[in-house]
Amino acid sequence: SYDDNIRKFNGFFNSLGAEYTINKNNSITLTQNINKMQWGGDGVSNYKIYTNGTIDSTQRRSSYSLGGPISSSTSLDYKHKFKKEKQELTANATYAKTWVERNQEYETAILNGDGIQRNRTVFQKAPGSGSNASLNAQVDFTTPLNKTDKLDAGLKTQLVWFESKNTPTIDSGNGIKTDFTLLNVFDYNQQTHAVYANYGGQRGNWGYQAGMRFEYFSYSGSTQNITSASYTTEFANLFPTAYVSYKLPKEQNIFLSYSRRTNRPGFMQLMPYVDLSNPQDTNVGNPNLKPEFINNTELNYSKSFKKGHNLTASAYYQYTENMIERYRKFYGDGTTFTQPQNLNTGITYGLELIGKMQLMPKWDATLSFNFFQNEVRGANIDPVLNNSGFSWFSKLNTNIKLPKDFSVQINGNYEAPKVAAQGTLQEVYWLDIAVRKNLLKNKATLTVNVSDILNTRKYTTVFDYPSYTQTTYRDRETRIGNISFTYRFGRSESSGKEPKGMGGNNRRGGKDQKGQQTKERDNLKTDEGGGGEGGPQSSGS
Repeated sequence: SYDDNIRKFNGFFNSLGAEYTINKNNSITLTQNINKMQWGGDGVSNYKIYTNGTIDSTQRRSSYSLGGPISSSTSLDYKHKFKKEKQELTANATYAKTWVERNQEYETAILNGDGIQRNRTVFQKAPGSGSNASLNAQVDFTTPLNKTDKLDAGLKTQLVWFESKNTPTIDSGNGIKTDFTLLNVFDYNQQTHAVYANYGGQRGNWGYQAGMRFEYFSYSGSTQNITSASYTTEFANLFPTAYVSYKLPKEQNIFLSYSRRTNRPGFMQLMPYVDLSNPQDTNVGNPNLKPEFINNTELNYSKSFKKGHNLTASAYYQYTENMIERYRKFYGDGTTFTQPQNLNTGITYGLELIGKMQLMPKWDATLSFNFFQNEVRGANIDPVLNNSGFSWFSKLNTNIKLPKDFSVQINGNYEAPKVAAQGTLQEVYWLDIAVRKNLLKNKATLTVNVSDILNTRKYTTVFDYPSYTQTTYRDRETRIGNISFTYRFGRSESSGKEPKGMGGNNRRGGKDQKGQQTKERDNLKTDEGGGGEGGPQSSGS
């Protein structure tokens, strides 16, 4: 089989914000975003069947798709500072809605071994539309209890409404009819309510923090395709966080932390839309998916040296329940069916080393290595779905400040082969570069960056099934350039800060005590985001 697709993407993003300082203790910020995107493409798949080395037949399938969303979000933030120093209350309310229009068309023909078409071309069309709306409201309160200790508490509510439908047709020579293989009507509602409290402080050389988040989550949805079905998921759960540190002589620190969090599936993973663009590998979402629950324990040591050097070593263990992975099923005719599934568990444990070097006064570099063991256990889906293996990855980030307010950042990444649920992801590496220029006394910034400048970020997966081996190569457009201009006016505390695309982002970098406590507290406040924390456990597919 050979699948060739030309992807198309375009759009625009707009963001406008304003902050009003009522007085020295109260301020309001209003932010409005409007985005419009369009994506699609043209593709062709050729699936050849050979008998004794001779082509017996060829299935040729052409596909065309075009569509995209227009979205709007409005966010209102309020901050109140009390008379007591460092005591404050913040509140946020955000409403966002997205409207989507899309169309897919397919043409399928069967050819004999001599290239003569065997049947009449089959035409399929699937125009569709949908919308997605969400309302988020959150309140956070922080207060110092004494000179070293403080208390954080808050609550959050998130409501989501989603609907998607299409009107597919098929014409195989007997007139235009409804195509039930592509029919998809999907609606769901989701709500999350959470409350958290966190206490942290310091006594002498000891630092500590403990927190708890209670969350209620419910999901209900319905589908209509070949058959109709309804789905519900509901849970109430606790997510604790604990952290302790000890300051050793000679700029040394030890940290021990534990956290439990959740990763909920995205709507594209839930939506039971059947993707037939490649007839040899049909893809469909899974509305029965449950959230992942991730337990992470980490022991960390850091040492600061003169001239700005720093070394961090971390040993970690991560245990994931209901791990979400793409599961591929093989059929006797050579075709496959792929759908995300909840596997029993995923385990990742390893060692990470991070070294920051101040090579020159205006040149620094951060180099990290992560060595880990992955274990994927999915006997609940397939008795033989148990895979494990060792892997590692490395990252290099370097920043150079040049004359006349220029600066350059280079990011290098290498990922060694690692196991997935049903096979192995081969090695991959890439290089990003960004150049920044500060203008108008640091009130404006011009940034030019190029991702994957060598065009090497290509993914190859080898699937190892009991009766055969399959290799999939994915070549997406990853060498992309961006030019951004930022101008800051009025009162601003961000003047001169690194914009997006110019700051290093190590998975466990910058582990000072304050940063660690802030990270753990934010987990309690939001508890959103992906499992695997940076990729050791992620399949990358």
